Amino acid sequence: MSPEDQEGNNPYPGSNPFHISPDGKYMYQFRDKITILDTSNFHVSDRIDLAKPDFPDMANIGIGAPFGTLDEQGAFVSLFNAEDTVVHRRFFGIARFDLNSREFKFTEIGPAPAGMMGIQVSPDRKTGYSVVSNGEHGNRRCEFWAFDLATNQRTMTAEFACRPRFSFGISSDGKRLYLYGAGFEIEVWNAATLKLEHTIDLHNDVTMGGIIVVP
Repeated sequence: MSPEDQEGNNPYPGSNPFHISPDGKYMYQFRDKITILDTSNFHVSDRIDLAKPDFPDMANIGIGAPFGTLDEQGAFVSLFNAEDTVVHRRFFGIARFDLNSREFKFTEIGPAPAGMMGIQVSPDRKTGYSVVSNGEHGNRRCEFWAFDLATNQRTMTAEFACRPRFSFGISSDGKRLYLYGAGFEIEVWNAATLKLEHTIDLHNDVTMGGIIVVP
């Protein structure tokens, strides 16, 4: 194992997701680099350095958690953060990596917030939702952001009271958003208006990321 692969299984934004090429010959690991392994022997056959991408005025692209409901056949789809090489302005957008051609496409959406909790996608794959945070401690601000995924544009925002820690989810029909964790309550938000509808009192602290919500 080469030195640069020693930390390959350590946590990294996106949890080091693996994807297999459609022909089954290669396995891609997405971390600080895209590492490409030959599935016949699991030796590294190539790498794509995201810190030095082959795009003008771009640097340090970081791929985040994939969109489980937005995955395209033969492609890995994810949020990304990057910065320009002149004034080091950080921004975020949507990246698509073709598992056949290894072509990397991205669309900038806007300035990168301090923190972003991935994205939840509606069943029709037209709308995405994320939770972002800026500032620290008492000055921390948390917001919902909604995106039109056809145009890759932000359409709505709504601020809510931050928790010390929390998780974020979407209902199976895409009509409700859930905030939970670090407390006894699940907040239920209307996805169309980004307004709080009601809370569900669990009478116990939520200590894990998985929940089952029964209407």
